[in-house]
Amino acid sequence: DDDIDLMMFRTDYRKLCEIAKYEFNSPYFFQNHQTDNVSYVIGKIRNSNTAAIDSFEDTSYNQGIFIDIWVLDDNSDGSIRNNSIREIKELLQKIISSPQEILDRINNGEQLLLSRTAIDKLMKMDFKQKIVEYELFCENHFGESSLLSYAFLPEGTRVYQRDWFRETVMLDFETIKIPAPIEYEKCLEVD
Repeated sequence: DDDIDLMMFRTDYRKLCEIAKYEFNSPYFFQNHQTDNVSYVIGKIRNSNTAAIDSFEDTSYNQGIFIDIWVLDDNSDGSIRNNSIREIKELLQKIISSPQEILDRINNGEQLLLSRTAIDKLMKMDFKQKIVEYELFCENHFGESSLLSYAFLPEGTRVYQRDWFRETVMLDFETIKIPAPIEYEKCLEVD
């Protein structure tokens, strides 16, 4: 892997997005779909004085060396409510990544958990607006499950127990101390 990966609860990530423009000064840059010309559903902290070229064809976005910030959202714990939330999240993901698939499902008569009016409204939004709607939905339903996983990964992928994050411990890393979940070893086993 060519970078450092961090994970944050959805609610903490939202706070980071709000303060990033005030807290990161050049050469550091907080990058996501709202701050740069990217389609990421994660955040990145980049050093603009460096280069880690993702694309030689598209140079319209910052390609400095980076730290990935993966967002942890609720993952269904099997309850009826969480299963419905999971289905809506998956539907929103498909509206963002594969809108034609959703239209085909509707045209084939499939009943979806969102109304046709809501789906049509979402379909008319540009990519970044759709991501914002997805993020708001996830944030509004954060804290309802005992399980967590990365945003936008298939349900059941990289699943963490919320309880693993109940406390933070400080770990030695090179010459500094970094915070980690109390059950960080279990988290590492998932990855």
